[in-house]
Amino acid sequence: MVRTTEYFIPLAGKIDIESEIAKIQEDLTYNRGFLVSVMKKLDNERFVKNAPANVLELERKKKSDTESKIKSLEEAMKSLRNSQPYFFWPTNALLFLPPNPPKGGLIRTNKENFK
Repeated sequence: MVRTTEYFIPLAGKIDIESEIAKIQEDLTYNRGFLVSVMKKLDNERFVKNAPANVLELERKKKSDTESKIKSLEEAMKSLRNSQPYFFWPTNALLFLPPNPPKGGLIRTNKENFK
């Protein structure tokens, strides 16, 4: 994933954490299954040998993007399970919590701000 936009929203007491965890779990299940299907193609010697270069590039990008989504969803799940009062929902599902989240309001930021 190239460009990312992340939104920081304080949600303490405003969301049903269990239902959000269920939604994330559903997304994780789907993305893990999708990754398996992409890996089957990339592990198939005949497919790799005979597929045009642009098709292989597309499948490798799918693999990379899906792995990033899975990692982000796992981080979001961990954050919710730890009952953090902050939740990030970016436009491309890259989720993280900064070490010292700011108080109140909605901010727009990227991961580099928290290194």
